[in-house]
Amino acid sequence: MGGRCRTDTPGVTIRDPNFARWMIGSIRSGLVAIYADARVVGLSPEARRILGCPEGPLETLLGLPCQEVLAAQPGVLAGLRGALDGRDRPSRAELVLAPVGGRPARTIGFTLLCVRDPSGAARGAAMVFRDLTPFERMDEQDRLRDRLAALGQMAAGLAHAIRNPL
Repeated sequence: MGGRCRTDTPGVTIRDPNFARWMIGSIRSGLVAIYADARVVGLSPEARRILGCPEGPLETLLGLPCQEVLAAQPGVLAGLRGALDGRDRPSRAELVLAPVGGRPARTIGFTLLCVRDPSGAARGAAMVFRDLTPFERMDEQDRLRDRLAALGQMAAGLAHAIRNPL
């Protein structure tokens, strides 16, 4: 539809300049977007939480150099800068983040993309990601449960072997 939102009234379109900000604030994934000059243009609340970005109102971070906002996460910074070159990136990858604020390291699953204008010129880059730590924790619990079940089976077999000769 060419970027226009329709209403029920024919011929009427709605363009709210706050929509993009509302959308970024509503997503449950991390999103970091930078312009070609490496200044931050978008940062979701989930990204701020996971990446350990500086505190304060979001408006104070937008427009700052990404190396300042993402100083705690050099891997994310390198990924975004690399995406600015316009080459295709893996559609899915994982990255272990640096520990921030006393929290242990976290693993994120991410996608990097080069943001292009209609002529195909690179105008920025974005990273969309999800914290995989809860999923890893569940996998770890499943492995522990399997080991405990195997240990229980071994103990039952051992008890049976000990009782038989008696």
